[in-house]
Amino acid sequence: MALDYREMFDQVKAEIASKRKELGVRLSQVDALEDQIIGLQQTAAGLAKTLGEQYVAEDEMGLTDAIRRAFKQNDSRDFIALDVKNELESMGYDLSKYGNVMASIHSVINRILNKDIKQTGNKSGKPCFRWIQKASK
Repeated sequence: MALDYREMFDQVKAEIASKRKELGVRLSQVDALEDQIIGLQQTAAGLAKTLGEQYVAEDEMGLTDAIRRAFKQNDSRDFIALDVKNELESMGYDLSKYGNVMASIHSVINRILNKDIKQTGNKSGKPCFRWIQKASK
């Protein structure tokens, strides 16, 4: 009977490893699709500006996710809060629903600081932030 448990245990561990690998592949696919969407949204925002129209991204990405995406898309770039706002606008993200958009951006930055982003110094007396590179598993 102990052999049956050993065999089951080994099978379960192998299945966990397999599912983790599959998850990694799918997360990479999600990242690639999100990158493509962001690129298309940036193109749409540029074309809308050329046409004198406003482009509003159709997805309902929340501000926190949009800010994370802005940092991740530019993972080697330092941002001050105003740079984040400008990047969100270039992504086609609708900021009009926020009464004080800069206060909202600062709030999100403070919430994700040391989790997703790190402070890298100062630029013109304002703190700079950068995406934290996650180690591959």
